Amino acid sequence: MKEKLKTILLNETDASIRFELLEKFFSTINTQDDVRFLIRLLHSDKDPCVRHEVAAQLFRTEEKKPHLMENLRDDVIAALLERAQRDESTVVRHEAIEALGYIGDAQTLVVLKQLATEVDIDIRSTAEIAVSTTARRMRENVTTGELADHLVRNWRR
Repeated sequence: MKEKLKTILLNETDASIRFELLEKFFSTINTQDDVRFLIRLLHSDKDPCVRHEVAAQLFRTEEKKPHLMENLRDDVIAALLERAQRDESTVVRHEAIEALGYIGDAQTLVVLKQLATEVDIDIRSTAEIAVSTTARRMRENVTTGELADHLVRNWRR
């Protein structure tokens, strides 16, 4: 099943089918090669909505299957940074920046802070949130998967 999904994701011309199947692909990923495949799609897919969804699936991988990111986190971050800074689509840039908030590290913060000064309000706002999210994760030593529960547990009025 997974190999057929990969073939479809690489060869199907209908972006709506590729978009829809990314969710199914996420449910099958269980190796670092699968994460590498997502990185490849992030770089190569022609449709911005598909690239957006790939960035979202990389975030979900960090959240739900972080063991698959071991030794690949730097590659994932580099791919997301490239899309966040250079993609022609605001939708892709937004999702890459959002994912970086959950995956990024101290070095990523430098770029996110630069993106938080952009004129485009969507990019600026997303980057501001990503800066806060990254800083909070690092400061409070919380994993992406633990973050929401941590925020609820520690929320004060």
